[in-house]
Amino acid sequence: MTKAQQDDPPVRDRAAPNAPGTAGHLPPVEIRTAAARVVAESGDMPREELIVATARLLGFARVGADLRGVIDGTL
Repeated sequence: MTKAQQDDPPVRDRAAPNAPGTAGHLPPVEIRTAAARVVAESGDMPREELIVATARLLGFARVGADLRGVIDGTL
């Protein structure tokens, strides 16, 4: 990761056909950055809503148990 990426980690959209799509491949720094953007744009919200909104920002249409667990465990 470059210094610029560390200072402002990218939030990649995994909705593209060839994007990595498994929960286990999500870097924790990217999850935290996505969640921070959700809160900055939408304000505080219940944790479950934050998990779903973070998953959506990352490009996931569905939030299954694995993805929910990875995001929840990172937050």
